[in-house]
Amino acid sequence: MKSSLAVLALAMLLPVIAGGQAPPAAVGARVRVTAPSHDLERETTTIMDVRGDSIVIGDRHASRAIALTDVTALEVSTGKRRQVLRDAGLGLGIGVVAGLVVGAVTYKECVSTGIMGCWLAPESRTESAAWGAVVLGAAGLVTGAIVGLFDRTDQWASAALPVQAAIRPTGAGGINVMLSRAF
Repeated sequence: MKSSLAVLALAMLLPVIAGGQAPPAAVGARVRVTAPSHDLERETTTIMDVRGDSIVIGDRHASRAIALTDVTALEVSTGKRRQVLRDAGLGLGIGVVAGLVVGAVTYKECVSTGIMGCWLAPESRTESAAWGAVVLGAAGLVTGAIVGLFDRTDQWASAALPVQAAIRPTGAGGINVMLSRAF
C-alpha cells in the first residue's frame, strides 16, 4: 500500500518537477534580481549562463553564480519604452504649480501711462497667478514631452521561478513530500 502511495505521489509531482526545470530567463537577458542572501535588491544585470539550479549574472569583466533557491524575485526586461505622456504630464504639473507661485509673487498693480497702457496686465493677484500657470504649464508640457521622447526606460515582467519538489523516505517507513517555490 505504501509503495503505491509513493508511486501515486511521484506521478502527481512529475509535471511539477518537469515544469520546474525550465530556465527562468534566457542567456543574455537583462534582468532585475532580488536575492537578499547575496545583498542583491532589484539589481539590474545580465544573465551570463543558466544552470540547472543556478544562474550566472554579471558581465564579461565580473560574474557570479546565484542559486535559484536564493532568488526571491526575478524580473526580465521586455524592452525599452518612451515615456512621452508621463513626462509631459509631469512637466505640465510642475509648470502649473511653479506658474501659480511665480504669477502670485510677481504681481504688481498696473499704473497706466497712456492709451492701452494696462491692456494685457493682470487686474489681480489671482489673475496673475492664473496667467503664470497657463504660460509655465504650457512650457512644462512641451519640455516634458521633449524629455519623454529621449527618456527610454525598461519595462519589466516577473519571471516564473522554479518549483522545488522532493520525496524522501522517513525512518518510520513513511514518506515526506516537500514542495517549495521561491517568490
